[in-house]
Amino acid sequence: MVAVHGTGSVALLSLMAGLLVCILGISGLGRAVAFIPWPVVEGFTLGIAAIIFLQQVPLATGTSGIPGHNTMLAAVEAASGQWRPRSC
Repeated sequence: MVAVHGTGSVALLSLMAGLLVCILGISGLGRAVAFIPWPVVEGFTLGIAAIIFLQQVPLATGTSGIPGHNTMLAAVEAASGQWRPRSC
């Protein structure tokens, strides 16, 4: 979304997400979260954490990433040195 609409869209998206959370809380639909099994919540959180970590590997190794490239493949290529150095 940032690539298409710019960084100003982050604030708008944050406000929209906060508004949605408030509406769900006021309406009482927050209780529906109790029906989601704990292993599902943990699995989702771990998956998101792994994706965020893998997206940082090319930056940490000083290589450039390819937009839309497979995250796991990009991290492995960056760690093994198969990518070109990032030009500043």
